[in-house]
Amino acid sequence: MRPSRSCILLVIAMVGAFAQAGQYERPANEPEQSVALIRNLYSQVVSRHPIGVISGADMNVFGPYLSRPLRHRIDLAAGCEADFYRKYPQKDLKPPLAWLELGLFSGGDEMAAPSAFLVERTRPVKQGVVRVYVMLTHAETNAPDWTRPVAVEVAREEGRYVVEDVIYLKGKDNRSDVWLSKVLAAGCNRGHWVGDGRR
Repeated sequence: MRPSRSCILLVIAMVGAFAQAGQYERPANEPEQSVALIRNLYSQVVSRHPIGVISGADMNVFGPYLSRPLRHRIDLAAGCEADFYRKYPQKDLKPPLAWLELGLFSGGDEMAAPSAFLVERTRPVKQGVVRVYVMLTHAETNAPDWTRPVAVEVAREEGRYVVEDVIYLKGKDNRSDVWLSKVLAAGCNRGHWVGDGRR
């Protein structure tokens, strides 16, 4: 008994579909595209030193690098910050906002303004997500250089790679890994300030 022509065409179509699905799951140039994205991003970070919740001109520069969920988290944090100032308009009160003096892509303290960066390696995390490890350096004229490692999670969104999250890695400054997405949510609930537990 000979298989019908339609059965043979169906098998060929299925094999082709599986082959294409395999290629889509893990593009061969995924690490290179992720590294290129991060190099472009951190060139802007070193040049502009964005601190706190980004908006205006900084959002115009950095927004295209960010995933929709991360941009939404930043918008919620901005709403939360505005809500804090409405509730506590005192000028002499330092807001306990976790991101207030934070470089979103680099960390706090001196590393909010890195002077150089080095992309060290990449590692796939899950399907469609690559973690890119970056070493940041802060150099001053009369002080020793500071370094801080960060990892940036990069994911595909609408056919291109974007930043999904930033991790300030455990080291001398951090006792454990700290995720930007968690920092942006600290003390907030859907764009409203609810407190940080210390008030």
